[in-house]
Amino acid sequence: MKKIYYIIIILIVLVSIYAYVRIGSNKEVLSFETTVIEKGNISSIITATGSLEAITTVEVGTQVSGIIQNIFVDFNSEVKSGQTIAILDTTMLHSSLLSAKADLQQRKANLDYYKKNYERVKLLYESKTVAESEYDQAEWNYETAKANYNASLASLEKAQINLNYATIVSPINGVIVSRSVDEGQTVAASFNTPTLFSIAQDLTKMQVVASIDEADIGQVKEGNKVMFTVDAFPDDEFEGKVIQIRLEPTISQNVVTYNVLIDAPNPDLKLMPGMTASLNIMVAQENDVLKIESKALRYSPSQDVLMEMRKLMMANRNKKGAPASKPGGVSRKQMPPGEMKTGGTKGMFSRNLRDGEALVWVKTEELIRPKRIKTGLSDGSYTTILEGLEEGEVIVTGETTKNKKEQGEEQDKEQKSPFMPSKPPKR
Repeated sequence: MKKIYYIIIILIVLVSIYAYVRIGSNKEVLSFETTVIEKGNISSIITATGSLEAITTVEVGTQVSGIIQNIFVDFNSEVKSGQTIAILDTTMLHSSLLSAKADLQQRKANLDYYKKNYERVKLLYESKTVAESEYDQAEWNYETAKANYNASLASLEKAQINLNYATIVSPINGVIVSRSVDEGQTVAASFNTPTLFSIAQDLTKMQVVASIDEADIGQVKEGNKVMFTVDAFPDDEFEGKVIQIRLEPTISQNVVTYNVLIDAPNPDLKLMPGMTASLNIMVAQENDVLKIESKALRYSPSQDVLMEMRKLMMANRNKKGAPASKPGGVSRKQMPPGEMKTGGTKGMFSRNLRDGEALVWVKTEELIRPKRIKTGLSDGSYTTILEGLEEGEVIVTGETTKNKKEQGEEQDKEQKSPFMPSKPPKR
């Protein structure tokens, strides 16, 4: 019986020890996520999308109707100013020119006849040989013949110009980016001028037309640096600058946007007209300034953290011989400077914050304490610190809770190097 009694006692002791170790290993341990104040560069950017275009694109058409007889260029052909790129059938235009020349000769003969007749009648009228009415008739015939001759001369010039228009030439140096006709096709220029070719001038210099929301357009200025990418070359980043902000608004579904032109050098000819560009417009930039992760400005300690802070402060006060406070809290006299009015929430500290001020929690050896700072430029991930912090200070950005077992395993993993040889197993 005594042996069974001893065995039961030993089993109870072992179970108690196991339970104690088990409970202790599962006890949660609070840890903080922190960041260190450091110096660096911060840029405030505006994101947008736009389409690439040539700086100058000319649509070449025809002012006369006819059949396309010859085309001398194709897509992507390089052309020079004045170069012939197409010719229309000139049969009808030649006929019109010949008809205009014949009409001009006839009018010229009439003009010569009526001019001589007018000069004869004028001499007779001056010698009182003919009546005044006959003189007036001769003068009217002469003036009419002169007007008809001038009209015929203009018609001849028009026929010659139309014949010249049948030869389509390039107005600029550039590249053919569009061809809308083929040989043998009939084009009619009765009301609208049909577009035959589109010529882009100097594709080594392009531009991006971006749509900027009205909420951001006030920050954009001419000369702002722009970095952009295109889907065709996702690993390449291109650089440009804002060259024009157009005042004409574009309204779509009650959303107001403005077009911004961005210079886009293209020396390697990688960029092509029509590509979609993803833009980062740098509207402000500061170099070598103190900066902090923006998530630190949004951190607020939990109730558990505040309770731990109170316990540590009470323990420190008691060690120094300070009077203990009432159970469950810390007196206002025991609170360190800047930690008054916590109330368990960050909002109590934020009541008197002014514009441009923020609240962060500084990590000390045992505690964290709130501190007001003045902030400046932000890029979303980092924010400039104007006042309140110094380089090297540790700021809390978050908190996590882990049990002792998990924490011990992580520490073992950190201490154990994967490059060190493993110990031989024990026999």
